Amino acid sequence: MVGNESDLPFGDAFSPAQLDTDSGEYTKLAAVLDLVAEHKGEEAEFKSVVAERFFEDSGTPDERARLVVLGLKDRGYQLVTDDFYFTELGERLYDLRDDEDQLYREFARHILLNLHGRQVIDIIRDLQSAGQDTTADEIKDALGRYYDIKIGETSNHWSQMRGWLAEAEILNTGSPYYEINTSRLNEILGLTAEELDALEGLTDEQRAFLRAFAIIDPDEAIENTDVRTLATNHHDRNIPQGKITENILNPLAGAGYLEITSQRGSPNLIEPTEAFDAEVLEPILEQYAERTGIPREALRLSFTELENALDGGSSSERETGLIALAVRLGRQLGLEYVGRRTDDSGTSEATTDVIMDDANLTLTRWLIHCSASRSKVTPTQIASVTTTARLTNANTILYVARSGFREDATQMAARIMQNEPYTILTLNEQPDPAYDENPAALSEALEEQLHSIRRTKEIPDDGPFRGRSFGIEEDSEGSQSMIQGFEDDFERFQESESEKRDLTDFTG
Repeated sequence: MVGNESDLPFGDAFSPAQLDTDSGEYTKLAAVLDLVAEHKGEEAEFKSVVAERFFEDSGTPDERARLVVLGLKDRGYQLVTDDFYFTELGERLYDLRDDEDQLYREFARHILLNLHGRQVIDIIRDLQSAGQDTTADEIKDALGRYYDIKIGETSNHWSQMRGWLAEAEILNTGSPYYEINTSRLNEILGLTAEELDALEGLTDEQRAFLRAFAIIDPDEAIENTDVRTLATNHHDRNIPQGKITENILNPLAGAGYLEITSQRGSPNLIEPTEAFDAEVLEPILEQYAERTGIPREALRLSFTELENALDGGSSSERETGLIALAVRLGRQLGLEYVGRRTDDSGTSEATTDVIMDDANLTLTRWLIHCSASRSKVTPTQIASVTTTARLTNANTILYVARSGFREDATQMAARIMQNEPYTILTLNEQPDPAYDENPAALSEALEEQLHSIRRTKEIPDDGPFRGRSFGIEEDSEGSQSMIQGFEDDFERFQESESEKRDLTDFTG
């Protein structure tokens, strides 16, 4: 691609820096929206007013006004139609013109989700994490390689987009170094302005409870303790059971998000309402659907429904089911989606790799590998997934199998964990319908494995850290020889696989 062509929205004169004015009641985006409302269907009149108001000192005011119109239309930020009437988005933003914070928050959400803004932010983060420059050329090159988003050599549309995201306090301007306001970004991506306003009166504990409720997404009433356990374990909130009705359930019921059914001698039952679906669940699913590329309906499938999809579905349905399974498991563990890669050769051997992060205190990157195969997992497959983890900087692997694991595959995983900085967790007979009935069963299954893994990784007694060692000396000579063979194969496998794979296989 050459010249000024770009997959990013057309900007040029449509930028906050060029639309800043002291005249009139409004400025920048609000001022433009107000003028569109005054001149609906009259594009020529709008251009004339814009040229006079914003570009009076320009040598080419009419041309600058024409470029503003392009920035408003479909090639740009999709705020007006070709016959110069508001789009649905434009009308919604116009209604917010008196509330600058909500106006720019809503506009930024549109940019992030619909106009490749989120992908640009992800690229900037990746470049910074790798210690690389974040120049315009580096960003353009990375967008093309990782997302197939093209930006022309002379295009400056990213500069305009950066300006609009800065109005929403997501990015800074005026510096080659990017400062990303992560909390603001997550806030805007998670919920719309109206939805944030609706949840504004809730406590952090109540919000955590709602997020956990959305992860479980029950088809019928469930005991509140199931949700409390998930909210406590994965959202780092202290929710005492003794005061849960007073502090959590009654306020959320009063806000219209759940219905409570009392049980004598047992925890209260809770059931989601239509308001919960509309204001809490749907925005979360919309975000995941946009990022994963699979329908929201698939993301709402229970573990039982996912099992049916993988058992009797077509190749396409199996692929979607595997992604949905990996994302559902990750969400239930409190993880945030990063990217995915799916391989389906048209047989029952479809696999998917989903990358998810836990960044509460420090970054723990998870590789969730799901396979549709009914064959038991082999040592070679364990080695292959470990190579993928190395390529993606994942330090925790969750291998999700439809059947089980061969004994030598389990031994291979144990030996890798002894000598490499990986934690390898396994789930067999998946999807497991038991997780529908008892959401805590997933965490319990992994905690049991982690107890054993901690023993495997304990520091030797004779080392400088004076730790303790369990079980290493108990390996038989034959077992040691077999595992040494696995290690040799693993090293050769890593070398050959690294030549064939890179991060361009993953989509964000």
